[in-house]
Amino acid sequence: MGGALLQLCKRGDASAFVEGEAARSLGRVRAEKSLPVLNALRQRPSFADTVACGALDGMAALQDPKGWELAVASTRYGAPPMARRAAVNAVARLADAAGKKREAVELLARLLEDPIFRVRAAAVDAARTLGDERLIEPLSSLPFLDGRERRSAREAVRALRAKTGQAKELADLRRDVEALKNETRRLSEQLDRPSQKGRPPRPAGKPR
Repeated sequence: MGGALLQLCKRGDASAFVEGEAARSLGRVRAEKSLPVLNALRQRPSFADTVACGALDGMAALQDPKGWELAVASTRYGAPPMARRAAVNAVARLADAAGKKREAVELLARLLEDPIFRVRAAAVDAARTLGDERLIEPLSSLPFLDGRERRSAREAVRALRAKTGQAKELADLRRDVEALKNETRRLSEQLDRPSQKGRPPRPAGKPR
């Protein structure tokens, strides 16, 4: 399956939609040597950036850390507009794999102020995908002019706060479980020690 998709992506197809879907599928199956092929497709011009969007979605699914910088490059102002939206999503999905969560937070915070409405909307969605509470402040403080943006930003803030609360509850639960394990281990060690009270008394007059 991966080999056939790889060959299709390399030779191309008359339909940009076929190429875009092939690129997505190639990332999902995580075939070897996929990233250079997806990178070439990322830069291929097509109607509505269909091929580039498929390639960026494929990179996000592939979870190769090297795809991070490639996705970032496609978020920059002046890159193909539809591909920029896909790249914003890819940045959020690749951040953990690349160890770039802080950089992703900073990039998304900037993109929330992008002059292009669709890119700003994609950044709001990507904030939810990334799930980092540091994005609550920029989502809450930016004066979004469009009602759809304001509603999406509020929903993203609620989702991030809920996720933060769940993460804290989980951390507290793990701490309690670890404390219980330690107490159980301590009690078990006490029970395993020989009892001083159960030993027979030493005979009188004999040296120790």
